[in-house]
Amino acid sequence: MSSRIKVVFFDLDDTLYDHSFHIHSGISALREQHSFLQAHSIESLNKLSHDLLEEVHARLLLGEISLNESRRIRWYKFLKNFGQELNFDPIEFSDSYLRAYYGSERALPGAIDLLRELRKEYRIGIISNNLLEEQLAKMRRIGIIEYIDFYAISDDVGFAKPDRRIFEIALERGGVSQDEAVFIGDSWHIDITGALTAGIRPIWLNRSGMLPPEPGIAEIPSLEPVERVLNHIRSETPTPTTTNAEPPSA
Repeated sequence: MSSRIKVVFFDLDDTLYDHSFHIHSGISALREQHSFLQAHSIESLNKLSHDLLEEVHARLLLGEISLNESRRIRWYKFLKNFGQELNFDPIEFSDSYLRAYYGSERALPGAIDLLRELRKEYRIGIISNNLLEEQLAKMRRIGIIEYIDFYAISDDVGFAKPDRRIFEIALERGGVSQDEAVFIGDSWHIDITGALTAGIRPIWLNRSGMLPPEPGIAEIPSLEPVERVLNHIRSETPTPTTTNAEPPSA
């Protein structure tokens, strides 16, 4: 085992918290309830929902809009895409979606077993972009909060990934240097680029089989089996110093 690594950092959404699965569950429920959605594939509806979420989420993190406003705008635009914005209240539409979303909440397969094993050797931190209370509530609901030693959430620290400062705050809170930490995340642009900029060795959770924009970054397709992830964490591979943009979708 590498004696240098003391802390394993994780992104939260789509790394430990199965956000994409919850979106799929919410959109599937809406599609079953509303005939105007049934002419469209679940994949196209998921993409539209996700793109609109990313759009309002950026404004939410900047403090330009509240959480309720972000939901209203997201679902108004979703409904407008189908010419249904005058037929539904976007907040009520959002509530229907959220009931299914939260009803399907789960940790990523293998996440809890991995965290349980990691706690035997390392401290565990979260570095995530979102509202502090929302992220803490997610961790409580899916049963992982007990494994987390500390966190740096953008709402709390004032910086969002890929800004290196959120990573530096996480290192400070963990009381470790760059070469004593590893970061696991799913987004190349947000997670991998950010970790590299901060000098932290990343492990890319590449669940979709995307092509990496450059070589040299450790990849895992899932959090299972635990031993494969542990082998990457324990690796002495030097941290690359450059990275490019988000890879194209698979």
